[in-house]
Amino acid sequence: MKKIALLISVLLVFSIILGCSPQTGSTSQDTAGGGKAADTQPSSSGNKPVTITYLSWHNETTLKPIIEAFNEKYPHITIDLQYAPPIQDYVEKAKVLFLAGETPDVFVTAAENKMEVIENGYAMDITHLPVFSRMSDTFKYTYAKDGKIYAFAPDAWIGGIYYNVKLFEQAGVTVPNSYDEFIAVLQKLKDAGIKPIAFSKDNLYDIPQALFITETIDKIPDYDAQVNEGKMTYVEGWTKPYRMWYDDFIQKGFVTKDMLGITREQVVDEFTTEQVAMMIGGPWNLESFAQKNPDLEFDMMPFVGTEPGVKWNIGAVGVGFSVGKNAKYNAEGMKYLEFLSSDEGLALFQKATAAILGVEGIEYTLHPVFERLKPQAVQGLFYLPAVTWKYSEAMGQIMLKGSQDILAGVLEPEEVPRQMDEKRIELDAQK
Repeated sequence: MKKIALLISVLLVFSIILGCSPQTGSTSQDTAGGGKAADTQPSSSGNKPVTITYLSWHNETTLKPIIEAFNEKYPHITIDLQYAPPIQDYVEKAKVLFLAGETPDVFVTAAENKMEVIENGYAMDITHLPVFSRMSDTFKYTYAKDGKIYAFAPDAWIGGIYYNVKLFEQAGVTVPNSYDEFIAVLQKLKDAGIKPIAFSKDNLYDIPQALFITETIDKIPDYDAQVNEGKMTYVEGWTKPYRMWYDDFIQKGFVTKDMLGITREQVVDEFTTEQVAMMIGGPWNLESFAQKNPDLEFDMMPFVGTEPGVKWNIGAVGVGFSVGKNAKYNAEGMKYLEFLSSDEGLALFQKATAAILGVEGIEYTLHPVFERLKPQAVQGLFYLPAVTWKYSEAMGQIMLKGSQDILAGVLEPEEVPRQMDEKRIELDAQK
């Protein structure tokens, strides 16, 4: 019941933050394809050969089958794919282009920069796309404001802790059901000479985030809404998780300073070569697992809380795909979105990303690890702080740098939530 209540609260938060609701959104005529037009008429080059720019955080390997199929349908449109890895590198790259007046024809809008994209008018109103009539409000309005939709978000993802089945058996440990059991599993793995868990410099805050979910959100489902309204502070919700992370992971040697120089790819390499028992990830890792070690025996477990029965997965509606409002070839950019949102495009996207689609009527199968999580994802029973933060990019930067500084020994755990509150107050004052 607590998680169902959270789902309702998250939907309410979406309505508050994004300024939309099922009542103020587009009508059935608007989303049927022949109704409401975009707020800016796209420019068109007819059928003359053109090259559109596409800023993506999906790499070329992932997008290749989609782009090839698009080119078969529109041979006169060449796509200049510009890749920037998620999350921070992509957000910074997008910001540079936006501020330089070089908004791409097609680009990714993420939870971390959605307010910047929408409020500054970088993205075209795409409410008229027919696909929205086949999507729930949770997916449809993730990247919207005042009933207008500015990015097409076709999927959701759920993540957790991948674990190596063979290494667990070797150490004589099983999947933990509580936080104390989880810490005991880490220690038993370490005592057996097995590296328990790996992190990169870019995801050090994953454990504090997980502890925030199990210790704060599980008890106060509308916590983020209260912070956004000034009724609660980040100190109240994040201090305990950061202190637990420091005391139980850093001090006990499960998170080590060498991780400050490790990339996400190196973490995957460690996991697939069976040098580490656990890593935090999601469906985007499956392709690398299959390529690097087809015989790898792995499964996924949720994050567990200090109270019995508290289990959570991280997750969110995925990134959205936007068309540059003032981009040179936004008409051709719309063609790409129309193709991506078609049954053919969605089937290719799902196969390439192992995503859980939020569009009705597409048949597909998932990896067994995620197939059992599919009903949970479709219902929206997952959580990611960045989705409901008022200032997602700013808070994410503070958490990233703060977590690195804590591990480096130059910052106390309690300082990160304090910095988050100070930044929130500063940004509120600027508005």
